[in-house]
Amino acid sequence: MKMYVSLFLAAASMPVGFLAGVFGLQHRIARSFPDAMMLGAVVTGWALIIALVIFLWSVPSTMKRIKAVTNSN
Repeated sequence: MKMYVSLFLAAASMPVGFLAGVFGLQHRIARSFPDAMMLGAVVTGWALIIALVIFLWSVPSTMKRIKAVTNSN
């Protein structure tokens, strides 16, 4: 399940970053378009880092599950 969450978060990081930039412009957090792009890039970067951590956290349990399937055959 953690692997699916990490893949979803990685896939959703770009639209979330775009929305963060738009909301930053709309609510005067970002003063200009380049600032909004930088805000979106930062949000996307953090989302990808969190997705990578969750993915790496799920690898040991996935490897155990694969070994159990291959050993049963």
